[in-house]
Amino acid sequence: MELLMATEPDTADMFGVSRSSVYRLIAATQVESIKVCGSRRVSVASIRYVAATSSGAELVEARTQRFRELATPEEAEEACDVLST
Repeated sequence: MELLMATEPDTADMFGVSRSSVYRLIAATQVESIKVCGSRRVSVASIRYVAATSSGAELVEARTQRFRELATPEEAEEACDVLST
C-alpha cells in the first residue's frame, strides 16, 4: 500500500531541505497538509508535484535563501515556532 501523507521530517528528506523550509512551503500553500492527532502531515501527491516541476525546486531554494538573508536568528526561531503550531 502506498502512503498518501508524509511527516514534515520525511518531507524535508524527500526535498533535501530543512524542516523549516517545509514549514515555509506549507505556510505558502505550495504543498497541501493536514493535522492528524496534533501532527502535521503533507500530501505525497503535492510533494511529487512540487518535485516534478522545475519551478518547485527553484521555489524551495529561493524561499530558503531569501529567508536566510532577511531573518535574524531570533526572527527565524520565532517564525519556526509560529509555523509549527
